[in-house]
Amino acid sequence: MEDRINSGLLLVLIDRAADAALGNWDERLRGLPGVAGISWWKNVQLNRADWLGDRLCLFVRRPDGFILASDATMAVDRASMLKSALGDLAKVPPGPMSALLWIGDPDIRQLPYDTAQANRILNAHGWRDHDGDGVRDKDGQPLAFHILFPTTSVLRRQYALLLQEQFRAIGVRAEIDALEGAVVNQRVGTGKYDTAILSRANDPSPSSGIAQSWTQAGFGGSNFGRYYNPEFERLVDRAVTATTRDRARPVWRAALETLNADAPGIFLYALDNYAAVHKRVDNVQFRPDSWAALLRTWRIPSDRLIDRDRVER
Repeated sequence: MEDRINSGLLLVLIDRAADAALGNWDERLRGLPGVAGISWWKNVQLNRADWLGDRLCLFVRRPDGFILASDATMAVDRASMLKSALGDLAKVPPGPMSALLWIGDPDIRQLPYDTAQANRILNAHGWRDHDGDGVRDKDGQPLAFHILFPTTSVLRRQYALLLQEQFRAIGVRAEIDALEGAVVNQRVGTGKYDTAILSRANDPSPSSGIAQSWTQAGFGGSNFGRYYNPEFERLVDRAVTATTRDRARPVWRAALETLNADAPGIFLYALDNYAAVHKRVDNVQFRPDSWAALLRTWRIPSDRLIDRDRVER
């Protein structure tokens, strides 16, 4: 006789792919005060399950010069939004990558949260509240746009409301459009949107993931905002062709700081991964490249075995 791990014992892997395959578990956790909020699952233990394909959420603009750059980015307090919506279940990313990627660095330069500077930039560009209705306008046109997100995402709805309020505070009117996922994808893919809150998984390799989403190579694909900066492209090329990680790392940092300064999107949160496993299981470990890679090391002590754990040799 031997102990075994039955697949039914892995109750749920709470990861960045949850939006699709696992029924939005990240969003079911949204209202909890943190990981401790699952303590009511009496038979469950929670384990960190870091994954190289980290999922992050971003707020991206359409590519036709729509106003969402340094001014809008500095108007958004990502840290307070994350605390309100996710507590300790996520982090604010310093760019379009998770902390697990080797290019990740919390010291990467980003635009600060600075509403005073955001207001100054808008004023300098002629966007002022000329008619006193609380919304900035220019040449008779109000400074207003729509935020698009899928109806299935409770978490992104919450973020849309938080963004709406933060933009309202600097005199920008944001209207919220919740549509079916297929419609959101179609509109984003064809550029028929103002802004959208998107959830995307990182490619474990920055040389392909960053290029696909933020260079010309991603036009018609994952670079939905059609972001283009020749200096950023040059830096990415240098980083990809560097012969060692030590040589590539500072070049990646320069590239990411260039992208952050351009603000083609606002990187809202990167979720932490947790796996909920039955408490009868010991030695639960996860490997970042594959959650199941170390499954063979999991054990159920003999005094916790039940009938289904026992199989004949």
